[in-house]
Amino acid sequence: MRTLATRFALALLFLPLHAHAAQVWEVADNLAPGPSFSEVAHARGFGGTLVSADFDGDGDDDLAVAAPYADSPGRSPDSSVYSAGMVRIFWGAPGRTLTQAISLRGTNGFDDLGSALAAGDFDGDGRPELAIGGDSANVNGLGGGKVWIERYAAGSWQRVATLDQDTPGVPGMTEPSDSFGAALTVGDFDHDHFDDLAVGIPYEDWG
Repeated sequence: MRTLATRFALALLFLPLHAHAAQVWEVADNLAPGPSFSEVAHARGFGGTLVSADFDGDGDDDLAVAAPYADSPGRSPDSSVYSAGMVRIFWGAPGRTLTQAISLRGTNGFDDLGSALAAGDFDGDGRPELAIGGDSANVNGLGGGKVWIERYAAGSWQRVATLDQDTPGVPGMTEPSDSFGAALTVGDFDHDHFDDLAVGIPYEDWG
């Protein structure tokens, strides 16, 4: 019997198209249930946002796939944190294959980690970082949204920055439902040879 979870899928098309030039993944194919918590049953929104970059520096592009409404395991074996969000990393390799790696997870309910993704070399070290939006994340009791910057180094993901509208240098201030981090894009906007990050705040109030 098919379950609701198997309706979340990702199609990877290798161009130009020809026979056997695509991979289609359903959540149930790639997110195996654990002994006390099923990622499959809770990976809502899998494939909603995507970004690719060579995060591990091996010369092959990798793929980050978000499930922004996924639940995370709770403190007890049978509990979960609702809509914390999750980003699954697939490592690229020669031969048109991807292998699965670690998941990055939100820790609080309604973090919606993965509502937007972007990749850029923000520190100029030649390796891209992963920017992850969480447009409902809690900031001082307000669900105004956050952006997390993650870097892969020494075999693990490391959080190098957490940004919100209360962060020094970020304009405005956190207000309920601003949705800071709902959209992200990267470019060298000031021509200093470092990637910059543009963050969408679609419900920001002005005046």
